[in-house]
Amino acid sequence: MAGLPAAYLVFGLLTVAIQTGIGALTQTEVDNALMGLMSIVPSTVSVLAMTFSGLAGAALGIQNIFLISGAVLATATVLSWHTFRRAGGERPAARAPMAGVG
Repeated sequence: MAGLPAAYLVFGLLTVAIQTGIGALTQTEVDNALMGLMSIVPSTVSVLAMTFSGLAGAALGIQNIFLISGAVLATATVLSWHTFRRAGGERPAARAPMAGVG
């Protein structure tokens, strides 16, 4: 129990760093017409995930849900890493400016 505040501190610092990066990527890579979806979609998915995890936790037990979540996170991390590595840092061609902007 004594290590819990330290774990929260580390988690909080990592969360801020990740959200800062995601915000910067969103602003630079998402078309302006789709920016509204960038808040609606994660919020909707979050509510669905909480519902699913609550139901699954009741059926399978909380410890099993943590194990399954960890396995999903690890798999997604490895797949993302391979995808980005394969892309080799290639960036798509610059988008044409929108009419009447700039």
